[in-house]
Amino acid sequence: MYNKRFCPDAVITAIDKFLSEREEENENEEISRITKSNNEIVDNNYSGFLYDGYYYIDKKAQVITINKVSLDPSLNDRMKSLVKTRDLIKTHRQKSRQVITKLLRHCHTIQDLRDALPDCLLPALPDLKHTERTRKEGWPLLDGKHNEKEWDEIRPLISSLAISRMF
Repeated sequence: MYNKRFCPDAVITAIDKFLSEREEENENEEISRITKSNNEIVDNNYSGFLYDGYYYIDKKAQVITINKVSLDPSLNDRMKSLVKTRDLIKTHRQKSRQVITKLLRHCHTIQDLRDALPDCLLPALPDLKHTERTRKEGWPLLDGKHNEKEWDEIRPLISSLAISRMF
């Protein structure tokens, strides 16, 4: 039924990785900076900190400490901002994933896949780069019903997640 090179789960995984990689790097870098600031305040060298019931670990730490220290209250606003941004991006990724899954339900060939997905996702799927579009992107959801509205709402989210990789 599907072309040997086209596995819906593999496509979703590749797109999800593509959309999340840079944000995860940014989050890890900020946790590293917050950990460093927290260590300066508490005058110690912990590998992470407790915040809102979770332990955040600096991925760059060479040694993981067993002792856990709470985040100093002076750093709460930075961490609150990080968590808020992370949660918003997570919500956008989940919504995007749902719509992409709906798109893939109707795709049975590489051409179907190429036509359904927006151009901003092509870097996630290099095999599609040289396949020309023959239908309007999102074609499986352009049925004039509720799905078309959903596509119009989610398409900008997918684009913004893909663009965020550049920063």
